[in-house]
Amino acid sequence: MCCKLLLIESTGSGLNEWCKHCDPGVGCKIYSKRPQECRDFDCAWLLMERVKPELRPDICHCMWEMINDHVMLAIQQEDYDIKKITYKQIKEFNKNGSSVVFTRLNKEPARIYTAKGHRAAQIWEEVVKKHRELKNDGTKLHD
Repeated sequence: MCCKLLLIESTGSGLNEWCKHCDPGVGCKIYSKRPQECRDFDCAWLLMERVKPELRPDICHCMWEMINDHVMLAIQQEDYDIKKITYKQIKEFNKNGSSVVFTRLNKEPARIYTAKGHRAAQIWEEVVKKHRELKNDGTKLHD
């Protein structure tokens, strides 16, 4: 999913289109020489302990990225509905002190699920620092 959902300028790949170096279902054809944007991506699904197999991005059609120690970004593939398992994971992150920004990339405004003590505007700023292409997606911030 990261090879489709992320903006990778160095390969000419846009949001929501497969990278020309990706073999869907197999992986990256240039993994050892992949661009820095790809190297910088922190797939939260790979980093999570005791993660449910149903949360694997190609199964739930949602890509999870760790922005920092207390902010997660969830990018849902546009043509799929959000699954119950995804909502459960968002609640679990919130319960454990992490806020989640959920987006479908330009289909609708992002939603911010804040953990206790977090402010939506601050969480959004942290995500935009890493993903400037999300900056003007019409997100409405609510605390």
